[in-house]
Amino acid sequence: NLDVAKIDEAVRRILRIKVRLGLFENPYVDTTAVKRNTYTEESLAKAQKAAEESIILLKNENKVLPIDENKVKTVALIGPFIDAKRDQLGTWIFDGEAEHTQTPLEAIKTQFGDKVKILSEPVLEFSRDRRTDKFAKAVALARRADVVVVFVGEEAILSGEAHCLAEIDLVGAQSQLIAELAKIGKPLVTVVMAGRPLTIEKEIAQSDAVLFAFHPGTMGGPAISNILFGKVNPSGKTPVTFVKSVGQIPTYYSK
Repeated sequence: NLDVAKIDEAVRRILRIKVRLGLFENPYVDTTAVKRNTYTEESLAKAQKAAEESIILLKNENKVLPIDENKVKTVALIGPFIDAKRDQLGTWIFDGEAEHTQTPLEAIKTQFGDKVKILSEPVLEFSRDRRTDKFAKAVALARRADVVVVFVGEEAILSGEAHCLAEIDLVGAQSQLIAELAKIGKPLVTVVMAGRPLTIEKEIAQSDAVLFAFHPGTMGGPAISNILFGKVNPSGKTPVTFVKSVGQIPTYYSK
């Protein structure tokens, strides 16, 4: 049983703070009195730095990364997350403003579009999309490129509280898309945006390089662009276990 004295003390602490804040004399505030600009240069720079430091380099064979814009002439950006403004923000956003999101497609075009030819095709409308009718277009696009970067993952709605999954593979036709692109023989970089570690052993094996970006937020685009082109070194670590299958236990979680 709870000690009533402890409950009284807990309530007393809350009331004490409310008195200090003057909430009993003035319980309401004028929400229109202060207009706050969340998207200042300073805050966006911090958001970008946080995203850059969170991205994990899981694989890099044959020095595919970083992409050298002085040598690579054409880059193909493929997959449902090349321009997914809302899903890039992640699960816990509620009133997030997707119109301020800078996506990889936008950032790479802005930063390197004058040096490298950028080809793009989302192929799938969203991560759970199982349609393969645009695979041929994606393959044709990839054949024209020197480097192929495929952006896959999971929509924000799929992870977070009360969104457990029995299987944590890439959903929809995303794995099939990676397999088709891998057959071409061009250097293949896979970028994963997801709210949890996924079982992507097969996809890692099929790729020359793999970046795990989680859901990188508003400035995820410039962060990923900087890492892909070597302006920033990927420094993220694996704080959780990337299992080979959902049956693999125990998993490590650093609290």
